[in-house]
Amino acid sequence: MIRDWAMHWFSTKNGLTDKNRSVLDVYQQENVSEVANIHDWQNELETELFQGYSPALLTFASICCVVYMMVGVPGNLITIIALFRCKKVSGF
Repeated sequence: MIRDWAMHWFSTKNGLTDKNRSVLDVYQQENVSEVANIHDWQNELETELFQGYSPALLTFASICCVVYMMVGVPGNLITIIALFRCKKVSGF
């Protein structure tokens, strides 16, 4: 009797297989739309970010950024080393 009920439940249109199939169809439609949107991302990646700025200004800004990093990173490392060597600060 239970087997007949289960076979009837899975073979009807309102059964679990139809619900799972509809969930799968929705999932596939969402994935297809995501794949279709890849072209939109490619267009965004190909756009120029700094259109209104002169090349000289962009070069100056990038040089300033590199100099700032070259000074800042070693300075922070020296600070960390000094804090580790200090007996008052280290908890060891």
